[in-house]
Amino acid sequence: DNNEKLAKFRQHDMEYVRIHCNLASSAADMEVHVLQQKLDCLARAAQQCQSHELVPLLLVQVPWRETNNDENDVSLLYFQKAMMGLARALREKKVDCSKLLLETRPPLGISAREEAQELSEIQRRELGLNVGETMFSVLESAFSSAESSSIHPLLGFCVAGGSTKGTNPPAMQDDTQDAVRQGMRKASRVAWGYGLCFWEMGAKLMLQPKVGQLWGSDNKDGASELFGNNAKAMAEEI
Repeated sequence: DNNEKLAKFRQHDMEYVRIHCNLASSAADMEVHVLQQKLDCLARAAQQCQSHELVPLLLVQVPWRETNNDENDVSLLYFQKAMMGLARALREKKVDCSKLLLETRPPLGISAREEAQELSEIQRRELGLNVGETMFSVLESAFSSAESSSIHPLLGFCVAGGSTKGTNPPAMQDDTQDAVRQGMRKASRVAWGYGLCFWEMGAKLMLQPKVGQLWGSDNKDGASELFGNNAKAMAEEI
């Protein structure tokens, strides 16, 4: 029972619940009837969190590196469909989006290899800024509503960078990811008056692979020291 679990979370002074939903791995999964069932379930979970005075952080996964075809930006279309459907489901469940955090991967539309090997730093930054501004435009259309009296249509947004695991990890390059955030912040400050997209490199910086390697080789002191140094560097950058 979700309500029972959430009540226990609140008893232990937890304030946030991260809910992961993999909406789609193929075009078939993005069909409206399939998509809406998952979004309704996600919205219901968010509503249950708020009923227990917990802030839901929704991690929504959609295909994001789909190669564009001649007519459409495929990854962007997936993102648009997911965000519009999610916003509609949240409104129907009467979820207060000014007290909700959202996280997803940006619709880059290019492969990890192309991003890392074929684009220069300047090109990656330009790509990231453009994608960030476009993402905010989609979020503004989805979450800005005449029905809402809140000055914060959405509490905050986190750019998920993709997995760093495996032989050919799909993760974004750091400079691309940072540019996406900056693009979203710039656009949201103009439209909503605050920097919607918050800083999200903590796990990547503190829990880098070397930390796990040191810990796994029984060098726990070395792993702890590196983790601490990384955390200090992260705090200074923030």
